[in-house]
Amino acid sequence: MTQETKKPVGQFEVTFDSKGRFILPAQLKRQIGEEASQEFVLQRSLDKCLVLYTEVQWKKIEAKIERITEFNEKARLFKRKLLQGATRLYLDAAGRLLLPPQMLEYASITKDAILSSQTNKTEIWDAKAFYDIVQTDDTDMNALALEVMGPGFLDDI
Repeated sequence: MTQETKKPVGQFEVTFDSKGRFILPAQLKRQIGEEASQEFVLQRSLDKCLVLYTEVQWKKIEAKIERITEFNEKARLFKRKLLQGATRLYLDAAGRLLLPPQMLEYASITKDAILSSQTNKTEIWDAKAFYDIVQTDDTDMNALALEVMGPGFLDDI
């Protein structure tokens, strides 16, 4: 039987120790479920942050990646760049995740970070970078919603 991961939402502040570890917030752990919160895959985002997937969610991404053709040069380059640095992570006995130094460097994370959960993934941002984006973003959410989701997106809910 396939295990289904709960889909987390929310924003969590975390602090990295000198070894590159942070404690997975209890509320986030509860949201994704005890069993699903033991193994993760960390990946570089298309933005300057990291993306954390549960193993269950990663398998869905992996299935799509496997369908990318190997006979197209741009497709191979995309796949290579997409998977660059992708790393399996396991929760340690103290409830911490250890992130590789090169991944922390990619996202400019040194100590304080924000976990921004978005149902199928959790972004990991340097706290200052995250708040700079959130506070300086003057995007018209109504126009953005119409462009991305189309009119009537929430009408049938």
